[in-house]
Amino acid sequence: MKLQKLILFFTLVSLFSVRSFGQQDPSRWSFEAKKLQGNKYKILIQVSLEKDWHVWSLTPGGDGSLVPVSFKFNKNADVKLIGKPTEKGKVISEDLDGDGTKENYLENKVEYTQEAEISANTKVTGTYTYQTCNHSLCLRGKTMSFSILVTDAGGGVIDTVSKTSANNGDTSLHPAATTIATDTSNTKAAVVAPVLNEHKDEMSLWALFFICLGGGLLALLTPCVYSMIPITVSFFTKRSKTKNEGIRNAIYYALSIILIFTILGVIISVVFWPYRFI
Repeated sequence: MKLQKLILFFTLVSLFSVRSFGQQDPSRWSFEAKKLQGNKYKILIQVSLEKDWHVWSLTPGGDGSLVPVSFKFNKNADVKLIGKPTEKGKVISEDLDGDGTKENYLENKVEYTQEAEISANTKVTGTYTYQTCNHSLCLRGKTMSFSILVTDAGGGVIDTVSKTSANNGDTSLHPAATTIATDTSNTKAAVVAPVLNEHKDEMSLWALFFICLGGGLLALLTPCVYSMIPITVSFFTKRSKTKNEGIRNAIYYALSIILIFTILGVIISVVFWPYRFI
């Protein structure tokens, strides 16, 4: 009975330890579609970070395992990107891993700019990838989607734009209120479309758990595993005096395997990857 309670205790502790890593994203992203003149636009992307958290620079440095902020725009015949995205903020360079190489990161608020030519009213879509870290751990990298609706293509200068921001923990859409701006070239009113930030959150830990569980059950059908089932069953039935004792021994066996591999996995992750894939 003591052994059963001990195995159950360590199993629950392991599950709660894994669950504790599913922290709330400490970053908040916002998007702007700012018209400059004619067909020229400036797409502004801003991120606000909680205290002591940072994102990796566009040129992160390090050993190549960091997940820098990056943007991918979907193909659109009405949108022509000019140059590459640039970042604005204070870049901090430190040797965080103590391996002699410096990593580049930014804290507090960071602004990214992508210039583009937009020839017609359209929707600019794409994805952005990032990873948030502090000096103790890094959360898993995320790839999120965004969508910016442009309805004022082919006109004068727009000084005011609508903007919306959304917390990455919220998967709902937050449409911004439509803003009326003055077209300084012909004094006509222009409507700036709301910017939408669509968040498709990554897989939850419970979803990952059930996928792994399903994969394990499917693995039972493979020849190398399926053929061992009768041998394993006979092992517990022959060495057990009663049916209940056999079931109890089988449960001990299964929980021991789960516990051993969970502990080994956590130890290896903590020792070898303290900043990467927690």
